[in-house]
Amino acid sequence: MAHTTDFLGHIDIAPALNEDEIGYLTAVSASRRFRWTPCWTGCCLSFDGAEKCDEPVAWLRYVIAHLLKPGASASGSGLVRFAGFTFDHRLDGTVVGCRRDTKELTAITVRANRVTTRTLRAPDPRHAAWAPTGGEQPTELGRVDHRRRRRGARTGNVIDLSSVFPGPA
Repeated sequence: MAHTTDFLGHIDIAPALNEDEIGYLTAVSASRRFRWTPCWTGCCLSFDGAEKCDEPVAWLRYVIAHLLKPGASASGSGLVRFAGFTFDHRLDGTVVGCRRDTKELTAITVRANRVTTRTLRAPDPRHAAWAPTGGEQPTELGRVDHRRRRRGARTGNVIDLSSVFPGPA
């Protein structure tokens, strides 16, 4: 069962996904409730903002192993739907999620196509009985903001998390 979790961050993809890969991953994320979608240019994956997310770690591992990395399972399938896939991607990045019911804080990190997870703050079941705070109000299901943002544009204050989440070596 999925839990309502707020996510911050994204997973970079190099080289960027092509149109076939973007289309396939977008369709899969919409049909299977995985809720991680490629950006418009194919350079990253991010949470689409929907209220629930089923097994994000398992989904990332599946996408990398079966569809994106060199030697991915689908590369030898011979299926027409994968004819436009390049199977040459490396994923790197960190996404932090906070469960609304227990306030558990978890980091999902991808380095060189390897997905790991780490609990930053243990869940506290006492929070489940409390009313949501301002930033935790229920979201409108299915509403996704698809407006393009200027590259390099900054919004709000920048917080340096490099000491907590160092980048790839």
